[in-house]
Amino acid sequence: MTDTVDAGLGASLREAAVALRAATDAVVRPLGLSVAQYSCLLHLDREPGCSGADVARAAYVSRQSTHVLLRSMEADDLVTRTSAPGRAQAWWLTPRGQELLALAHREVVRLDARVQALADEVAPDGDPRALRRLLEAFVGVLAEPAAGGDVT
Repeated sequence: MTDTVDAGLGASLREAAVALRAATDAVVRPLGLSVAQYSCLLHLDREPGCSGADVARAAYVSRQSTHVLLRSMEADDLVTRTSAPGRAQAWWLTPRGQELLALAHREVVRLDARVQALADEVAPDGDPRALRRLLEAFVGVLAEPAAGGDVT
């Protein structure tokens, strides 16, 4: 039967996402980081002074998990926080966090180059941008609330 969940395009996209996450983990783990920690550092580099809730949304983890993650990273001197009465805590990278992010990011960029090379090799009609447009369209459609639970 070909109408099973594990035979569809969605299943292939999930498998690709899992493989990419595992590959990312493999390149940041030797630096002492998890993918979630790398994502937090990357977001704090892009949005210095943001709240823990902002970091949680960007890293795709719960606010509770992010709280534990940020506190752990604070203990490792990767991030620091400031707080004002009645306001959410603002999180920042420390110099050590910036250095570690630079090392990790270099490895993730190398991984991305490998993925891009493969996409260039197998791109439909020889146009590597076609695959990117297709994936961006998927993200756009899947991010919209589906009327009546239907994605079409």
